[in-house]
Amino acid sequence: MSIYLKKISADGNAIDSKHPWTVQRFIDGVMWSSLHIQINGKICLYTCTKSQASCFNWEHEENDQIKQWSQKFSEQFTFNGIYTNDFIVDKHDGVAYAIECNPRLGSQVSLFHGQENMADVILGHNKAKALEPPVGTKTYTTLNELFQLLDPLFYADEEPEVDSYMERVTRFLRTVQSGSDPIFDEDDMLPFFMINFFQMPMLLIDTLTANRPWKKIDFQIGKVVEHGGY
Repeated sequence: MSIYLKKISADGNAIDSKHPWTVQRFIDGVMWSSLHIQINGKICLYTCTKSQASCFNWEHEENDQIKQWSQKFSEQFTFNGIYTNDFIVDKHDGVAYAIECNPRLGSQVSLFHGQENMADVILGHNKAKALEPPVGTKTYTTLNELFQLLDPLFYADEEPEVDSYMERVTRFLRTVQSGSDPIFDEDDMLPFFMINFFQMPMLLIDTLTANRPWKKIDFQIGKVVEHGGY
């Protein structure tokens, strides 16, 4: 404990009479994430998913506790904004505990890729309030799925459960069949091409030129993951 207290003091977050800390609680369970946009205290877009370590794959799921928490949040804090909130559903009591609020757009927004009037939704001009994707809507990142076939140790979002190549191929085909890549559009292939085949090679060249050690490419947010990063 004394080592921990010394560390947070060195980090500039020391505990003293003017800055007391509330005792923290350990929660053991599954992590969830919600994304909502609110205008004047009203939610105009909402999705809820289980969290992913690298945010490569998303699936819209229902969780009544998280939805009610989001609705209460928007009613009490009526300012406009975009919020990606993290929760842990305790496996012992089943309660969804809010643990983090991020005032930014999360990559779960990819679940709305089929929505044509997203600008109106974000500005609060869409007539259909509290827009949600259908339950079971899934998105994936094409090149990450391909790289999982070659090296699941680095590119799988979780510890790989299967070892054989054919099982990985089966998983890939199942993913492609049940979901979609939000930037793969037959009518406009430029974003898909520029992100995967221009931006990423340029970042790799920069990393190699600077001689910075790296371990993988993150095709979701567009970066080269260096050693010590994630």
